[in-house]
Amino acid sequence: MYNTQKIFVLVCLPLTALLFIPVILQDLFWQPQPFLSLPFNQGTKFKITEGRRYSEEEKAIHGYSLHYGIDYALERNSPILAPADGVAIASFHLAFASKLGGSAVWNADEARQYQGKFVGFGLGNFVQLWCQEQKVYVQLTHLERVAESIPFYKPTKRGNGWDPTVLYQSVEQIIKVGKPVKRGDVLGFAGDSGCSWGYLEEPGKSRPASKQYPSWDEVHVHLEVFQRGQGYGKKMRFDPYGLDDQAPAYQQPDSKKPGFLWLTDPDGNILHAK
Repeated sequence: MYNTQKIFVLVCLPLTALLFIPVILQDLFWQPQPFLSLPFNQGTKFKITEGRRYSEEEKAIHGYSLHYGIDYALERNSPILAPADGVAIASFHLAFASKLGGSAVWNADEARQYQGKFVGFGLGNFVQLWCQEQKVYVQLTHLERVAESIPFYKPTKRGNGWDPTVLYQSVEQIIKVGKPVKRGDVLGFAGDSGCSWGYLEEPGKSRPASKQYPSWDEVHVHLEVFQRGQGYGKKMRFDPYGLDDQAPAYQQPDSKKPGFLWLTDPDGNILHAK
C-alpha cells in the first residue's frame, strides 16, 4: 500500500518551495531607495580615484581587485559630513595587505611589500552610520581625525594592528552607544589613516609626518554602503552609483541607473550634504 501522506508531501514540496521564490528574489535584488548626499560641502574640490573595482595601478600595490566602496580624493583635513541621517559611532582599524593574498593580516611581518615597505590596509580612523529607515550601514574611512562630537571606541590590539570590536555589536547595541546625527553634521576630516606604508599607526595619535612618512595612497575619504550578516560581517554591499566598475566609469554617473542611491536636484545633479 502506498503511503499517501508521503506522496502528498513529495508532490506539494516543490509547489510550496515556489511560494518562497519571490521572497528569495526580493532579498537577492533588494536595494535601498536613494537617500545619500555627497559627504562634503558644496563647492569642495574632489576627484573619484577608485570605484567599486580597484584600478590596475592600485591593485599592483596591495593585490586586491574588489574595493566595494568609492574613494574621493580631497585636501587633507577637508570636513567630512554625514551623507544621511543616522546613528554614528567611531573607531580605528589597522590591518595589512597579506603577502599570500586573501584576507588582510594583523602582523606587519606577514604583510605584502611595495617598494620595500609593508602595506597597511585598514579603515584607519572611521565613522560608521546606521541608517534605520534604509536598514543599511554607511562607513566613511581613512579620516585624519574624527570629530569630537562622535563617540570614539578604542579598538582591540591584534599583533601590529587594531581591531574595532565595537562594530561586532547588534543594531540595538549600536543605537544605544552611538550618537544620532543629521545629514550635513561634521563627522571628521579627510586623511589617509589606515593606508600606512612602512610605518605603524595607533588610535588616538597623529600619524607620522606625511612628508617623511608618505602613505601609499592619496588623501581621501572612502564611502561604503552595506548590510551586516551573522557575526556582523559585511554582506550585500551596494554601489551607490549602480556601476560596479573602475573609477573612470564614475565621472559622469547616470541618475537613472538601477541601484543609484544618491539624492539629486531637478537637473539630475547629485546633492551635497551641505
